[in-house]
Amino acid sequence: MRNTARITLWIASFLLAAVFLAAGMAKFVSPVVREYFVHWGYPGWFPVVVGVLEIVCGALLLVPRLSWRAALVLGMITLGATVTLWWHGETLQAVVPVSVLLSVSVVGYARHPRATLMRRLHSAVDWVAERELEEQRRRIAMQRALKALRGPARNRKSTLVKGSS
Repeated sequence: MRNTARITLWIASFLLAAVFLAAGMAKFVSPVVREYFVHWGYPGWFPVVVGVLEIVCGALLLVPRLSWRAALVLGMITLGATVTLWWHGETLQAVVPVSVLLSVSVVGYARHPRATLMRRLHSAVDWVAERELEEQRRRIAMQRALKALRGPARNRKSTLVKGSS
């Protein structure tokens, strides 16, 4: 299961990186995208800043130690896109940024050091608990074995003593 989760996380990171790299490049290549920003009331330099952030953070999603930070920035960008679309009455189009925001949040959480630390701590606690349970089972088995060995010997002595008198 660990490998499956790891592979799924890498696939999600790769797909999100591709989405943000393409979206960032579109801010530079497509004049239509720049027109949308002007239509929404943003200054002319704003699509350039968003495009650079999307390209850089999209690439950083593929670096495990930095991906949670990149996901945080990308989450703020997609949250801004969602609010902008909603504010301008384009609620149906806001579904895409919301789904991307959820995906980025999942990847960012999964790559966060505290999340991995918590997973490691949980597995360590589980490992220690399993060892202690196994040790307790061994002790109980040993006590039962000693009890079984002592029990019949006492019965034999008492029978021998009773029979000889």
